[in-house]
Amino acid sequence: MSSPARTRALSVSSDKARNGNLKDVENYYKNIKKNLIDFQYEFTVNLKKKDKTRQLLYNLKENTIQIFKLSKKGNKKSKLKKYQMDDFERICKDRSDNKLLILTKKGGKKELLLSFLNPERRESLYELLWLSRGDRTKTVPSKEEKAPFDKISLFITTWNVGDAQPSAEQLHHWIPNKNQHDIYVIGVQECDYQPSFSSSSSNSSSSSSSNATSTTGSSNPSSSSSTPISTSPPSTPPITVKSHTPPSSSGSQTDCAEHWFQMLSNHLGHNYFKLQSISLVKMRLVVFVKKEHYYKINHIERESEATGVAGIYGNKGATAISFKFLESSFLFINSHFAAHQEKIEQRNQNYRDIIKGLNMGSKSKTDILNQFHHVFWMGDFNYRIDLFREETLVAIQSKNLGKLVGNDQLGRQKLSERVFVGFREPPIKFMPTYKMERNTVGVYTTEKSRVPSYCDRILYKPLPCAPMTSCTQYDSATTVTTSDHNPVFAVYETYVQRPCLPTQRNQSKCTIELLDVGALQLDLDENGAPPDPYLFFHPSTFLTSPVETAHASASRCPVWGDLPPLVPCIYKKSFLENQHLLISVLDYRESPPRKIGYASIPLMLGFTKEPYSFQTRITKYGVSSGILYGKIHIISEDEQQQLLYNVNQFPTTTTTSSTIPTTPSTATSTTVASTSTTTTSTATTESNQPIVTYNSNNPNQNNQNNNNGIDPSKQLHRRSTRKKYKQRLKLFFG
Repeated sequence: MSSPARTRALSVSSDKARNGNLKDVENYYKNIKKNLIDFQYEFTVNLKKKDKTRQLLYNLKENTIQIFKLSKKGNKKSKLKKYQMDDFERICKDRSDNKLLILTKKGGKKELLLSFLNPERRESLYELLWLSRGDRTKTVPSKEEKAPFDKISLFITTWNVGDAQPSAEQLHHWIPNKNQHDIYVIGVQECDYQPSFSSSSSNSSSSSSSNATSTTGSSNPSSSSSTPISTSPPSTPPITVKSHTPPSSSGSQTDCAEHWFQMLSNHLGHNYFKLQSISLVKMRLVVFVKKEHYYKINHIERESEATGVAGIYGNKGATAISFKFLESSFLFINSHFAAHQEKIEQRNQNYRDIIKGLNMGSKSKTDILNQFHHVFWMGDFNYRIDLFREETLVAIQSKNLGKLVGNDQLGRQKLSERVFVGFREPPIKFMPTYKMERNTVGVYTTEKSRVPSYCDRILYKPLPCAPMTSCTQYDSATTVTTSDHNPVFAVYETYVQRPCLPTQRNQSKCTIELLDVGALQLDLDENGAPPDPYLFFHPSTFLTSPVETAHASASRCPVWGDLPPLVPCIYKKSFLENQHLLISVLDYRESPPRKIGYASIPLMLGFTKEPYSFQTRITKYGVSSGILYGKIHIISEDEQQQLLYNVNQFPTTTTTSSTIPTTPSTATSTTVASTSTTTTSTATTESNQPIVTYNSNNPNQNNQNNNNGIDPSKQLHRRSTRKKYKQRLKLFFG
């Protein structure tokens, strides 16, 4: 038995502990209240370089980040460190780790690597940081809003230079330089010449070069959209995330590349900077961007693929550059395919080899054509017109574009889905661009008696449900005459998605339902046998782990039915409706599994009241390998609860007409009577409830016996539906 003194001591100590806990709780809620009033947001992060867990406090008004650690009681800050967000030039979400956020200081020398508890927390801070990069007077919306978009203009052009040095004056007839466009993409082929400089041109070139490369004191035109705090990029170019080094070039080719890129830079002027460039022997590709967009671009990559002699020499092949502009991804490919009239299949094979060989983006997930929002492919494709030369010249003389385009090899191959499946080309309203008499306008050379053809082309492919893109101009520059090809150019207008706006309201959990999923006409294997196909859903920003379906057995038209619901780690509708499910169709029979093809499903389709039926193409190396179909439906937790409530309102019994006899209150059995013509089922319910009679051979009688007009077979279907939704709710929402 404890003494009174000991009891009083225990009571005092417990009171102190209780009071201390209450103070901790009060301080905790005071901090939360203060943070809300002062527009401060707190996150738990792991500093990757130090591998230590810390608290991060972001102040939206001051645009500052404070990193500190809590005391054991959780109410005292120590080792406080403060960052001004103006000191960071880049905010980048890591693609391989969906919890990692990278903040890069100006000059690219220091990085702050922040790893969050989950992708949703990373996305929240990312949205807050981008909100402060625009208008400082903006506040967090009280309710969720649609993701904002900015309109941009792209000038894309291709030209076979013909190994002849172009003059700077010719560029004015071909490439506009009055700040009309946000992005310039220039791809050339057979660009190998010995640069020659005159004293006047070298002086102007050096002065223009200083203007193009210097950024101190440069003024940028105002943009209609909100821009980052600083609009002048540093002297160093953006950091390239991944780069494939092409085969080494000779000294003359290196001089030619430097001269060509510098001439373009001088032509565009100091309002543009060179984002990235790449050369493969005589093929060159360069991207220029307005300086005001410098801080909006991340994940820059470049790559090349040779398909020339023996499949390894770079006289034929492709160069490519990709990047992410805000939340929209772009890929630009510049190609040179096999020449000569009869080599159609070889050109088709060049196309497939390039797609197979280019290792860009998340190649481990899917090919390059199923992961970028916008793919632009330009080049000297070398597809010819299948007419006699004289017949072609007569059609050109009479401006019979229908006959010329109707006999174009590329158009026919594309129509038969043997090449450029899913790509779009604007209507051709210009004359063939090959083979021209040099230094003469509009004359086709008689050398080698080549058939005039549309060798130089620009095509475009979007992801399903990508922002609308329109081509406002597609033409050739006939006054550029130093080559036997005329340049071809196109002007596109599209929309890039800005980061979603943050919201003060917590998002309800949701699931992605895929129903009645199947495939049609899947490719056979090398031995002509049907595959054992299954679907593999790749992890992404909103999907933390991969998901596989069961495999079908030896079927080109498998049916997987209703798949287990996918639970995204980010529930925000404005974010999810701009995402895609990346899917690989694999053959279970082979080890490792053979890739049958790839497909992507836009989540935007699922935000409807009822499941949305979709049908999308499965492609492999740019050609069709099947069709994936099914239904998609994205349901939030609130909608699930409402749906369950509605399902519970379905009647479990049916009231019958007065002609049906009732059973005694004690009856609990079920009687089934069978005859040669009629099958009758009777069931009893609680007291004073009638027996329901269903005659399977007399539907009219069924309607008479059912005052509610509900077919019992449909009623059973409703009951099974209710049971299925109850099971799913229990599984995913507890």
